Amino acid sequence: MKLNLIISFGLVLFQKIISFAIHGSFCDNCDFGHYDIDFAQNMQFEDCWISCLNNINCTHFAYSKVEKFCWLKNKVNVSFSFFYDHSLNMCGIIDRSTICSPTEDFTPNPNNCILYYRCFARFLQVLGCQKGMYFDPFLKACTINSTCSYACKNEKELVGIINNNTNSNEFYNCITQKIETCKWNGRFDIIKKECTNFVTSKVYKMQYASGDYGLIGSANFNFKLLCLVWCLKDSNCKMVLFIDKYLCHKFELAKDNFQLKSSFGYFQQ
Repeated sequence: MKLNLIISFGLVLFQKIISFAIHGSFCDNCDFGHYDIDFAQNMQFEDCWISCLNNINCTHFAYSKVEKFCWLKNKVNVSFSFFYDHSLNMCGIIDRSTICSPTEDFTPNPNNCILYYRCFARFLQVLGCQKGMYFDPFLKACTINSTCSYACKNEKELVGIINNNTNSNEFYNCITQKIETCKWNGRFDIIKKECTNFVTSKVYKMQYASGDYGLIGSANFNFKLLCLVWCLKDSNCKMVLFIDKYLCHKFELAKDNFQLKSSFGYFQQ
């Protein structure tokens, strides 16, 4: 009889231990008791989280998955060691240490395929996938089929793929652990894992030019790419010359106020 009681107690304790799951900054099937400072009804889980972030006195929160109730709470040095098991609730701890931008919403954690980041009320929060799923940076959702290919698998990895679209300019910077974009209209090559000069390879065609063209502007640039981008921003510009490593001329084809003699130009396609 005594052995049966011990086994029964052990099973109950084991079920209690494994019933909750901590994912980043929130915990599923758990609750924080006491320390309430505010209460709201008919809220989604993310709205409850944002409501706590917007309340300067809120340090953590609890949320009812069934009744859609949200309890905002305040306690100094709160941690998940203060929670208790509750199968119908979720709870979270607020982190206001990192300011974020909308581009960082739904971004992967390079060291853990389960974790990902959300940008709530301008603050970066850590969330995690549940029930054996992994975060997919392409779908921006938790899925069973994610290969976690974006992850920075070792210290030598500098960038990771976050978009399988070959025309994308986004990549994951393993050093800053943020999504970044290629500069000057560049595109991220998912094979080479580097930004490519999309402007010269896709927009312009290089060829010799002779005859009269309409000069519409000149400027000094340290890089040829800046010259090409300058032309792209002008709807009248159809061709550019980059001379002596700094002088940039942009032309239209209608006028004839500038004569070229076998000059090497960049024509927009």
